[in-house]
Amino acid sequence: MCGEKPDQRLCVDHNHTTNAIRDLICTNCNHALGKAKEDPAILRAMAEYLERHAQRDPAEVKYAPVPSAPSLQREMGHTLNESVDRRTTHSEE
Repeated sequence: MCGEKPDQRLCVDHNHTTNAIRDLICTNCNHALGKAKEDPAILRAMAEYLERHAQRDPAEVKYAPVPSAPSLQREMGHTLNESVDRRTTHSEE
């Protein structure tokens, strides 16, 4: 599908509903199909998303500032370590 020469063995692609073998494809293409749940609508939406964003002028894109870890912790009301401690405590009970 991608046209790239595979650097490892090809995967036997098959329809997960009928188990019919479709073709031999590279690992990356096989993973892409799986991540998209083998849904043509999802794959089309992904392609449209990439095409829509490829046409944008980077100067027009507004980037939101990335908050610092302390400000995220204040916003969440606790630290990451406290979250880990709570999960550990609950899992041990």
